[in-house]
Amino acid sequence: MADPLAALLAQEAGRPPLEVHERLLTEAGAHPPETAARFYAEAAQAALEGGDVDATLASAERAVALSVEPETRSLARVSLAVALMAAGRAAEAAPLLDEWAGAVGSERIFQAALRTAGLLFWLEQYAEAASLLERLVDAARTSGQLDRIARPLDTLASLDYRQGRWRRAEARSREALRLARLTGSRFDIGSALTTQARIAGARGEEASCLKLLAAARAASEGDLLVGGYAATAEALLELTLDRPERAIALLEPIADLPLARNEPAVFLWEADLVEAYLRVGRRTDAEAAQDRFERRAAVTGRRWARAAAARCRGLLAPAEELDEHFQAALAADVDMPFERARTQLAYGARLRRSRHIGAARDQLRQALATFELLPAEPWAGRARRELASRSEGRAAAASTVEAVLTAHELQVAALVGRGATNREAAAALFVTPKTIEYHLASVYRKLGVRSRTELAVALAAPPKQP
Repeated sequence: MADPLAALLAQEAGRPPLEVHERLLTEAGAHPPETAARFYAEAAQAALEGGDVDATLASAERAVALSVEPETRSLARVSLAVALMAAGRAAEAAPLLDEWAGAVGSERIFQAALRTAGLLFWLEQYAEAASLLERLVDAARTSGQLDRIARPLDTLASLDYRQGRWRRAEARSREALRLARLTGSRFDIGSALTTQARIAGARGEEASCLKLLAAARAASEGDLLVGGYAATAEALLELTLDRPERAIALLEPIADLPLARNEPAVFLWEADLVEAYLRVGRRTDAEAAQDRFERRAAVTGRRWARAAAARCRGLLAPAEELDEHFQAALAADVDMPFERARTQLAYGARLRRSRHIGAARDQLRQALATFELLPAEPWAGRARRELASRSEGRAAAASTVEAVLTAHELQVAALVGRGATNREAAAALFVTPKTIEYHLASVYRKLGVRSRTELAVALAAPPKQP
């Protein structure tokens, strides 16, 4: 006898997740309780992909209430665990896994095992998640069930990205994408594309990143989970290419997603928003975003969130307090080399500006080594520029100025350094005064100056001899 749930899911493939959710709820009532429980568990997953956390929780609770048989109950309980985490109640989710996590590797309860692995990934239990995901992939390959490979394989790719194995992440995600396209899974296609886009974004590969994101958004229209992955990947690209205003425009709407508000480990977005605000001089907004981020990090206890929040606090803190916060970030037990190197880069840059040259050099060299290994060349370039800067005084050498500033920033710096007002510089360059303010803030930050007078000194300083 054909499985009614499988038949319905095949029929609804390609439709927006919340429409699938509604259809599953409607059809659940036509089946006996045990079968209906499976419909509700799938409805919870569809609601999660559609970004409706309340519907996710309600559907999962209904699945648990109706399920009796062990395999159905396992699926229902892990669906509830995922829903609780999405609702910001991760402490209630963990016990639902602890009771039976050892049994979830069975191929017969693939969906329960897959969702457990995804939840372990979000909970930063990376070794446990990887072990389960690899078992799922191996079992699917052995049995020839190609439709079961894409999602666990792409989740492994996401894990590889976090743990600094970017080349392997790309290879796994590309295979996942090929298989997802064969089976037609909208979510799996979009997820694999955004995994690859995030790597391209961190490397500053603009054309590749944007092409991947366009394909992801087209394939997974209406899927807010994929949409969140896409927005944060594009924001990372913009931050990598030093276009913080664009990053802000992409990240601010993320705060409206309940999943992003409740669980910081899903999209990894808040630290990027704080940094982007600081790069454009919006310190008040950075402080407000940081306060919210720190509260979420404390409530959830996620290691990445605590470390990233400490890094952001180090960026905001006065010079006499920066060691405390950056050291806390580095002391956190976070197996994410790219994030650690970003902390070392930020720490080294602040130490250099505080004239702690030896300590700055140590942090910057460690950051550079990681960025080169990944590789993440734009970030490596920043570390090299910081290492090349002369920090004995506040003025930068002329040769360093040319190496650090973009062409537009050099034009603005030259005009303002000669005494032009923002309005006069805007008229000379045929742009708005707001554009001049944006470039000038970037010039000040990159050169480590705080006033027009210091800028003029920096531009006039002759190169220093080594």
